Amino acid sequence: ELEERIKELEQKIDEQEKEDPRLDDKIEEVEKDFQDQLESFESKIDEIEKENELKGLKERIESLEDEIDEDSDLEGKVDNLEIRLDDVTERDFQDEIESIEEKIGGLEDKLEENGSDNLEDRVSELEDRGFDDLLIKVENIESQVEDIEKSKDTEEFKDLKEQVNELRGVVSDFKWLFNDFDDLAQLKLLSKDEFKNLKEEKSGDTDQVKERISRLEEKISEVESHVKNRDKVDESDFKALIDEVENQDDQIDEIREGYVELGEMMQLVLEELKN
Repeated sequence: ELEERIKELEQKIDEQEKEDPRLDDKIEEVEKDFQDQLESFESKIDEIEKENELKGLKERIESLEDEIDEDSDLEGKVDNLEIRLDDVTERDFQDEIESIEEKIGGLEDKLEENGSDNLEDRVSELEDRGFDDLLIKVENIESQVEDIEKSKDTEEFKDLKEQVNELRGVVSDFKWLFNDFDDLAQLKLLSKDEFKNLKEEKSGDTDQVKERISRLEEKISEVESHVKNRDKVDESDFKALIDEVENQDDQIDEIREGYVELGEMMQLVLEELKN
């Protein structure tokens, strides 16, 4: 609009100049006034713009101040929450720890009570039996071998084979008991002294059984040599019998190895207890 007005004024001025050349002075005055008004107008516009900018800055500053206040309040709330969380966490953990300690104490007491009773029962059972069943079986086989030596009747080797199988069952029973001692050792219910006494008491019996089985094997070998040339002799029966006896010998070795492993485990348990 301002440009259009300027153009209109310029046109009027041109027309008036054509009509009256004396209008130059008036035109200059008009231009000067117009220029002054224009400068005044531009100045007011600048002031208005500055005022608007200042107003916007003030509003922005006020907004930032509000945000700072909100952040301060939020920090305070966070601090309070952290303090409360620390209190709650510490209290809950302490209660939980005490509860767990009580449960562990109860379990230890129960394990100690039941484990001691169980250990005493097993040791009593082992002491009562004391390889008696095994020795009886060995003696029966020895008697059978002596009868075979006298009669040279190979048919009785079948019965002897059944007796050897029964002997294997007795050895397996003792091996099962030693596995239970191994479990008790893992629960720290078998002391070093108890293990030592048990080992000393039963290792001698194991050696005795092994020696008697060795003698039994020798006698069977003698019988085999006596009847080897007889037509009635079934060589496979002798071989099966010898294999069974050797198998029992291996099982006795396994029992002794079980003692060794149990001793090593007890040493580890004692080291852990010392630490």
